[in-house]
Amino acid sequence: MIKDQNGKCNNNIQYCLNNSYVNGKCVECLNTYSPNLNGECINTKIEYCKEQNTYGCKRCKERYYLTKDMKCLKCDDKCETCYGTSTYCMTDGSGCGICNKGYYRNGKGCSKCEKECLTCNQKDKCIICGEGYFMSSTGICKSTTTIKGCKGEIDKEYGCRECLTGYYLINKECSKCGNKCITCLNEKECNKCEDEYIIINKECIHYSNINKCKETKNNKCSKCSFWYGINEEGTKCNKEIVWWMIMIIIIIILIIIIIIIIIIIIMINYIIKRKEKKEQEKTTTIFKISQSNIKFISLGDGIITNKKEIEIGEGEEIEVNKEIRELICIGNENKEKKKIQISSKEENEKYSIRTNPNIITIE
Repeated sequence: MIKDQNGKCNNNIQYCLNNSYVNGKCVECLNTYSPNLNGECINTKIEYCKEQNTYGCKRCKERYYLTKDMKCLKCDDKCETCYGTSTYCMTDGSGCGICNKGYYRNGKGCSKCEKECLTCNQKDKCIICGEGYFMSSTGICKSTTTIKGCKGEIDKEYGCRECLTGYYLINKECSKCGNKCITCLNEKECNKCEDEYIIINKECIHYSNINKCKETKNNKCSKCSFWYGINEEGTKCNKEIVWWMIMIIIIIILIIIIIIIIIIIIMINYIIKRKEKKEQEKTTTIFKISQSNIKFISLGDGIITNKKEIEIGEGEEIEVNKEIRELICIGNENKEKKKIQISSKEENEKYSIRTNPNIITIE
């Protein structure tokens, strides 16, 4: 495998010059070979050619002459060397046999090549380009200043071999990549775009033109709007269910339901206690000790009362079978709740004691 001028890996092509691969095709072959339309090197060896390059024959063998279409044909039998035609002999001593560099044979004399040619075989047919010029893919010597974006020196024969970032190589020259494209294979195929741009079908598209896309990273959509997710290629936002959000909503609803149930239970409990308190207040008086002028006596363990003994009738006779009522106050000086129940230590058939309420809880 070998990397081409755009950084892609390609299979080796037989007889292709190094660094002459573009988009999987060979653009420059070894001498006697030329690239075909498929980018393969085919044998184009010219018969009887002494010196040949990829553009054709430069010089024929002895007793052969070079035609305009770069072929070598045999001179006339009476000519040792000839030029232009088989009968134009150059061995009779008249005319110039070999011209200086920068000149070409014109009849029996020499004429100057065009300024862009170092050597030529016709006025406008360069064989080797001059300083500051390179041989284009069409066989014409062009100024190196016409190449923009070339990385490194421009070779006279092979032109530009590698382009700068933002350019791609085509026909020995560099052409600028498309809009917002950093690296590309050609004008329509982008490999890397500027920030905030997404590669879609080898083109650079701004993320704002992608429905629901909010952010980009590495030329892909990296964040979509809520309820939308990125597709596998990172080029589109698709609507999708956000399960974690649904779970949060369900949990919140459950919490609200639980809170409502707790509030209802508290309210019911409050109503029940309030009702019990009202029922209790019908027969029992509840008050704060600090707000009372009653003198209390301690019974121990924080329990106090207004009397240790209950005297019925205060010395007067008591009617038989008639219930007599006596009031007693009991309090709690501790912070802990206390349950109080009044009972008799011993039974007596002459009387009975009833307390209301039977059991009380005081704070």
